[in-house]
Parts: sequence; C-alpha cells; structure tokens
Amino acid sequence: MKFFENKRNRGAVSIFLVIILLPTMLLCAVLIDGSRVASARAMTQEAADLAATSALSVYNQKLKDDYGLFAVKEPDKLEKIYKESLEATLLASGLSEDEAYSEKLWGIMKDTVGLNNPYEGKNFLNLYDFKVDSCKVEPKYPLAEKDVLQNQMVEYAKYRGIYIMADRFGILTGKGSVKETAEQEKEATDVMETKMDVDEKNGDADKKIAELMKLVEELNQAVYMAGVIKETYLEDLPAYMEKVKLENTDIEGDYNSNDVSELKGIHRTVSSDLQRCQILAKAVLDQAKNTKISLEQAITRLDDFKEGQEGRGEENETIGGLVEDAQTDRSYYQDTCMARVDELLNDKRLEQLAADEYLGSRMRQTMGQIERAVEKYADEIEENDSDSEGEDGETEEEEILEYYYYYLDMTNREEDAQTVINGGAGPKKYYRQAVTEVIQYFQGRSWNAVNPAQSRSQNSGQEGKINESVASDQSAKEDESTKPDNGEERKSIKSEDYKDRPSKSYQSAATPEQFGGYWNTSGSLSGAKKALDGSKNSVLLQLGETARDEVLSIAYMFGTFKTRMSTKPDLNGKMSQEEKDCVYMPAWRYAHEDGEIDMRFEPKKDRKTALRSEIEYLVCGKQSDQENEQIIYRIIFAERLANNVYAMYRDKKTIKPACEVAAFAASMATEFVIPERVFFWIFLTAWATAETSLEMHYLLDCGYKIPLFKNNKNIILNEIPDGDGLVDNYGSVNSGVFVTYEDYLLILLLIQGSEKRIMRSADLIEVNMKKNGEESFSMDKAFTYLKADSQMSIRYLFGSTAPFKSDYEANGVTGRIKYNNTIYQGY
Repeated sequence: MKFFENKRNRGAVSIFLVIILLPTMLLCAVLIDGSRVASARAMTQEAADLAATSALSVYNQKLKDDYGLFAVKEPDKLEKIYKESLEATLLASGLSEDEAYSEKLWGIMKDTVGLNNPYEGKNFLNLYDFKVDSCKVEPKYPLAEKDVLQNQMVEYAKYRGIYIMADRFGILTGKGSVKETAEQEKEATDVMETKMDVDEKNGDADKKIAELMKLVEELNQAVYMAGVIKETYLEDLPAYMEKVKLENTDIEGDYNSNDVSELKGIHRTVSSDLQRCQILAKAVLDQAKNTKISLEQAITRLDDFKEGQEGRGEENETIGGLVEDAQTDRSYYQDTCMARVDELLNDKRLEQLAADEYLGSRMRQTMGQIERAVEKYADEIEENDSDSEGEDGETEEEEILEYYYYYLDMTNREEDAQTVINGGAGPKKYYRQAVTEVIQYFQGRSWNAVNPAQSRSQNSGQEGKINESVASDQSAKEDESTKPDNGEERKSIKSEDYKDRPSKSYQSAATPEQFGGYWNTSGSLSGAKKALDGSKNSVLLQLGETARDEVLSIAYMFGTFKTRMSTKPDLNGKMSQEEKDCVYMPAWRYAHEDGEIDMRFEPKKDRKTALRSEIEYLVCGKQSDQENEQIIYRIIFAERLANNVYAMYRDKKTIKPACEVAAFAASMATEFVIPERVFFWIFLTAWATAETSLEMHYLLDCGYKIPLFKNNKNIILNEIPDGDGLVDNYGSVNSGVFVTYEDYLLILLLIQGSEKRIMRSADLIEVNMKKNGEESFSMDKAFTYLKADSQMSIRYLFGSTAPFKSDYEANGVTGRIKYNNTIYQGY
C-alpha cells in the first residue's frame, strides 16, 4: 500500500488501465461481433430449412392418399411461399403487428434501464437487422423420373406391401426350379420341332409311296383289262367270222351285229389300250426309282436325328420318346417301304413290259393277220367267180354252201370257226394262241398295290376321340382373347393423354402374332411347329435375379393397380362355400367381402381408373384394355399350348394312340397324299389347343390356379378333346407349381425390366389423376424436391455509429454482411 502512497507514482495506474482497457474493449467488440455473425449464419440456415419445409407442406393430398406418393401441388408458387416464410422467420413476424424489430427489443430494454434513456430509438440496438436481399426457388426431381418414382414406391411398399408379397409372390421363391423345368421343356420342344421338320420333309417319301402304289394299282387294272380285251376279242370274233361266211356263201343264218361292232371297236383301241400298260409299267419303274431316293433321304434324316439326340433321351423322357418314334419310322421306311420298292425294281416282267414300246402295234398287227385269215377264203371265192365269167360277160352262177377259215400260217384251213380259234398249239397258229403270245409274259400278272402305310398303325381302341372335324374346329377357333366377361367394361386411355404419357420413349416391342391355322390340306406343319414357339420363347426362361427394391416396387404395383380380375363380381367373399373350398381357388380372392383390396385396404373395384386392366398395361403399354388383354392372353395361350403339346405327346396310354389312329384314317381318306405323321402332329396340336382353351377358361373366368407345367398325369381333357374337362383332373396342388393369372402377370412384369414397368406406372398415375379431377396434373411437374438459393444480410454492429462509421468507411467497409444459402429439401 505504501507503493501507492508514493507521490512520484501518482497517476501511473490510470494510464496503464487506459492502455489496457482500449484493446480489451476492442477485443470484446470483436468477440461480440464475431458471435453475432456466427449466430446470424446459424439463424439464416435454420430459417431457410423452415421456409423449405413450409413450401413443401403444400403437397398434393389426393396423390398422397390414392398412391402414397409425395409431390408439391403448385410448383410455380414455391418461391412465393418460401420467401414469405423466410422473411416471417427472420423478422420474427407475429410478436406484434406494428413494431419494428428494434422497437420490440427497446421495449424490453427500457424496462430495465429506465425512462429517458439516451439510446432510445437508436437502431444499433438491433443486433442483426435481417434482410432478404434475393431469393430463387427451383423445383427438382419430378415423379416422371424413373428413380424418383421407384424410390417412393419402395418406401411406401416397405410397410404396406408385405401382405401382397406374402399372398402373390410365392412363385419367386421357386424361380430356380421353374427356370430349370422350363429349360428342360424347351430342350424337348426344340427336339420335337426338329422331329416335326423331319416328318414334314419325309412326307415327300410318303407321298411318293402313295403315288407309286396308285400307279401300281392302275397298272394292275390295265393288265387285267388287257386280258379282258383279249377274251372279249376272241368271244366276239366268231360273230365276225359268221358274218364273213354268210356274206360270201349261199348259206342261210344269222350273227350278232353287236359283237361285230364291239370287235371293230376293240380293233381300233387295242393299240392304245395295250400301250397304256407299257406306259404305266415305265411310270411305275420311274416312280419306284424316285421313291427309293426319297426313302433313302428319309432314312438318312432319321439317322441324323437319332445321332443328334444320342444320350439325351436318358435325361429327358420326351426326347427318348421322340427317338423311339424316329427308330419306328426308320424301320417302316427301310423294312416295309424300301422292300416294296425293291420288289418292283427287281421284277423282270415289269422291266420287260416297260421296255415293250411296240406292244400295241404287235397286237394290232396280229389282229390284222387274223382278219385277213378270216377273209382269205372270201377272196378265193371272188377269184373263182371271176374265172368262171364267159366271153359274153355273163357269169355262170354256182351255189356255195361251205366256207373255210385259214389258220395264221395261211396254208391250212378249217371250216369250224371254234377249231381255228381255240384249236391248240402248233405251226398252224390258232387265233387264241396268236393273241395270247403277244401278252402272255405279263397276262394275269399283278403287283402288290397295297400302300404300306395301311399296315403302319394298329387299331389301339382309341378311335373316335379326335377326328378331322375336331381338328378343323380347333384350328379355326375364334380368338377368345377379346370375348366379353362379367368384369368392368373395357376402357381406353384418351388419345391426348396417351400421346403425352411419361413412358412414351419407353414404348414396348411389337405385339405377338396370333397363333392359329395349323389345319390345312397341303400337309404343311408350319402351324403345328408354331405352336411350340411358346416354349422356345418362354417367359419363364427370361426370369432372372430380382433385387429387393424391384420386388418392393412390383409389390407396390400389385397393391395399387387393378387387373382384369379385380372387378369380377363373383370373385369375393360372397362366393359359395363350395367355391371357397375348391383347392384351386386362391384364398386371397375371397378373403375380403368386396374382393381384391389395395394397399390402403380398400376394394380395388371401387377405384376410378382410366383402364380396368392396369397391370396388363404395365406389361404391354397399349392404349386400350382390349389390346393389352389380347396380348397377355396370347402370350399365356402360346406358353401353355407349347406345354400341352409337350405333355400330350408323353401320354402314351390315351392321347398319342388316339391321334395315331385318327391320323391313319385321315391320311387314308386323302389316299395317303397327306402323310400319316403330318396328320398326327396336326391332331396332337388340335387336342392341345382344346386343352389350352379350357385352361384359359379356368384361369380367367373362374380365377383358379392351374399347374404351371403340364405332364401326362394332369391333363384335363384326356377323354374327349372338344368336351368338358374337370378341373379336379389337375390333381393335388402340392404336386407341382400352381399359378394364377396374376402370377403370369408377375412373371411378365419381371421380364419387362424395371424401367418400363416404373415409367408405365407413371402413365397410369397421371391419367388416373386427370380422370379424378386433377386435369392439370402431370408427372413431369409433380416435383418432389426444391432447391432454394437465397441471399440474406445483416448490418455491421458499429458501422453506423461514430466514431466507427468514419473508420469503417475509411477502410472501405460499407454496406452489409452477406449470407448466401443454398438448400435442397424434399421427400
């Protein structure tokens, strides 16, 4: 204390305190201003967040309620809402309507510092003085973008779509075995089509065999007629001989003029008639040679087919059956047909007849000799009459009471006509001997004209189950894909909406061609082979791995959109107990009183939609229900038809034998011009078509689940191909994979790809929103995010107060402290 009593140190402390106080105050001011600047930055950030939330709170409530999707309702008003909210937050609007921010603070402070405060009204007490200098809001990420829409679908389905996946997606658990079975079936149907192709080409050999047998039959007939003509000639010859006798003698008698006319007719045509035998014989040999070539080619094709399938029949029963059939066909061609052809080609008499080009002329020449021998005695009588004529020109008449017929040696003669004709052998040359010698090497000969195909099929007791009429009706069956049902009326998207749909750039491929027309009279198997396309292009073969998000998005689709089955009035909880107890009826169809329900647990039938078949649209992308349903029907029909052809071929007890018997009868009716094996495939395809049509009835009209893969044990039409088949013939639902119509749609959706099904979902949401009052709604304007760029500012704390103002300005510090803020916020 004595230190401070020293007069020499008086006033030194004050100086030091002043020196220390100034920087201390400056430091405090810096700290205060720094804190103010930092807190202002945090406040602007929080205000921007709150403003963004306020702007997004004006979302489309109907879109959220109907589809569980978030999007702002009026994107063009986002900036206004954002700015108003930002200003209200920063300026603490709402504490009082008529006071500035500084006045509000002063009202609080003056209660503390008392009246007549010298700082009253000074704006420096407003520590921030916030201002919104600029604001720009840009909506982002519309629902028309695939990833944005899928993300919201997935989020919505995470807790809403579980029951959909549990009820409908059971087939996904067995995709591996399904694909493996489909691959085995494809392998078998590929081999089956190859066998069809072989049978179709081998049809040329069958046709040539049939044509050959027809020629042989004609030859046999011609040879038989040659013998008949010879006998007729010899039988009619006595009448002619009697005529010549009566004309040249004074003997009274009569003759049969008809026999004489017939004899002259035979004489005129005998050359061409016998020449026909020679021509037919040559044609038979030529046809036999061509047939042998065709048979050799057919045998080679069958051998190649068998070699190509070597070892595969052990792993695949159907391929084994096809190989067995090929061996049977080969044996038929080699042991039966080829033996018949070789028999003809090695027949010496047939060769002789084919080479006898002058057969007809020789017979006519012989007949001419016979007629001259018959008339020779008449010439002698005429010569005698001429010799007995006198010098005066008168002839001495002499009564002639006998007439002789010369043998063909023209030296011996006989008064009895029958002796000259039938006398016997020898140098005299009897008439019968002469005409017989011309044709004796082939007279009475016949060749086996029975078509070997007639012994190819044995009657198995299955006749009558299928015939040409049934096959023709099935082939010409009207396309049932557009037949009316008892569901909601078919609809179509408005043209202007369809034209502007979000998925326009993701349009699907061409519509599958319609199957049909395998019944024909040309023997072509193009239609029957086309029936197997469903296996080659099987949708089951295209199944791949499915990611979690894809499964969830598909669950969203099935839980939101309708199918053609959703509006059927008889598929709900009111169906009869008998229907509910049917093992083929899925329980989820009748679990709810009003039928199928959506993810909001509301009946799908009550949803007002632009299309009734929305899932079908996701697969096909066509404008109308009819187009989409038709494509789906044909895809499923083709898939099942191929499977049914495959299954029925394996039914060796009933269907295959019945088709073989029917094929033989039909081929015989065409005189085997259309081969039996061609008819077999046509009839088998017809039966499979009838089976498939009935299955489509069970699938679509009844709502049943049916076997995904067919075999010879679960065929429903195993008795009459155009009758009724009991669904109970499918057997136990535990014996294989059973699918509903919706399961097929699920499979088709999976192979469409994520992009197509998501973008077509956007189509449906947009057109349905427009249909339900949101005329201006558009998925490309249904924004789910916003980007807000804002610039805010605060005052400098001491910038407007002397002596700081002059110092600030001297150092170039003017204006306000700026805060630039960019924020992204959305779903």
